[in-house]
Amino acid sequence: LNSFNWDIFVYYQKSSLFYGGFFLFLLSWISIMLAELNRAPFDLIEGESELVSGFNVEYGGFIFALMFLGEYMNIWFMSWITILIFLGGNMSLVVLSFGVVLLILYIRSLLPRFKFTDLIVITWKIYLPLVLVYLILLLGYFSL
Repeated sequence: LNSFNWDIFVYYQKSSLFYGGFFLFLLSWISIMLAELNRAPFDLIEGESELVSGFNVEYGGFIFALMFLGEYMNIWFMSWITILIFLGGNMSLVVLSFGVVLLILYIRSLLPRFKFTDLIVITWKIYLPLVLVYLILLLGYFSL
């Protein structure tokens, strides 16, 4: 694409390659997005002291509300990025973002929490080789 312009990125998504060709990237992206957002099953920060709700115990009132809103604004922002990159950003952004946010919340209620060692193994032995091999395959496809 040679551009970081969202309009150009959305224009090239009219091809079916972005829907089918990047499906493994989409699955990896959702998993990495959950880890970056500190959501279950990757919520290691809150999992250490769950009896008192982790680090949230030290904050109350307005500051707690700002932290809570900040976490959920991160979820909305990542859902918008997901839609623009993988799901054709010219469609209804609000409806699709509700779908991605509901997917994130559904995954939180569905999956158990990982241990820290499991997270390291998944990251270094599964995600990194998968993404690198898939990236090499796609670069080889586009260079033809």
